[in-house]
Amino acid sequence: MPEGERILGLHSELTTMPEFKVLIRIQALDRSRYVFTRNYIELRKLLEFYSDLEKSLTLWDRRNRDKQDAFHNEVARLLHNFVSSLKSLVDHTRIIYQSVYGSSGQFPEYQRKVNSTFTQNPLAQFVESLRNYGLHYDTLPIFSEMRYVKDPPLHESRIRLNVSALKKFSGWKRGGKKYLIQQTGDIDLLEMIDEYHKLVIGFHDWFIQRQKEIHHDDIEKVNTKRKELAALLIPHEVIYALADIQSSNRSVADAFAVLLTPQQRMELASIPTSSTEYPAKLISFVEQWTPLDEDLKRRIREVCR
Repeated sequence: MPEGERILGLHSELTTMPEFKVLIRIQALDRSRYVFTRNYIELRKLLEFYSDLEKSLTLWDRRNRDKQDAFHNEVARLLHNFVSSLKSLVDHTRIIYQSVYGSSGQFPEYQRKVNSTFTQNPLAQFVESLRNYGLHYDTLPIFSEMRYVKDPPLHESRIRLNVSALKKFSGWKRGGKKYLIQQTGDIDLLEMIDEYHKLVIGFHDWFIQRQKEIHHDDIEKVNTKRKELAALLIPHEVIYALADIQSSNRSVADAFAVLLTPQQRMELASIPTSSTEYPAKLISFVEQWTPLDEDLKRRIREVCR
């Protein structure tokens, strides 16, 4: 059989494997987690800036009231995105669990973990209800506060949630209402999102690890088929990348991007292209799928000079 037909045949075999379809379904959650995490990072960056008075003091100048208002609007926008994306992540996780494991009994501890992490956690219930407040009741009640702290002596600048305004909302879940009652003052937004993000990522790290354990045999079967396909396909991809570099003056990183994960591309970006470490690292990444012959490795080293 010609090699091209063999490649197409292996690709068809891979994509029709029941194990492959299950793993693709599970991996669909990665995008929801990415959106939630990026929204957290962007919001946190803004709040961290505000907490540093050396950077944000100008916003407190009365002559810059318009800048302070614009800053609050941006915080409100990012907070809205944060609480909306967490709801998407919660819903997508539940749907994937139900569709993959619902009737199989493979993952019995899932609901217990959800209950202990979210359902019975006042913070989690508060943040989930905060989305409903922002979507269906009113804009989220944020405000600026500067205060003097004696130990150590300094001025603090914070963005907070107004607890009195929040308590007027009648749609809080029981746990969310409990969280509000527990507050001795207005809520430090930066501390709140940090604590909640840690809770969510801890749960999802556990969820991913349990899936790897449950689907260990499925992953092995799929990887075996992928490596069989890679042994035929990747040498051609390397040859194409090398030709692309020579004919179009594309960078090595761009030409080989299709063969690398985002994490691998980031790692390569931190290494000088002209160093001997760069081609060695690039080759090691490609060979995670299939060994390359010495001629291809030599040619990779040459284009990295």
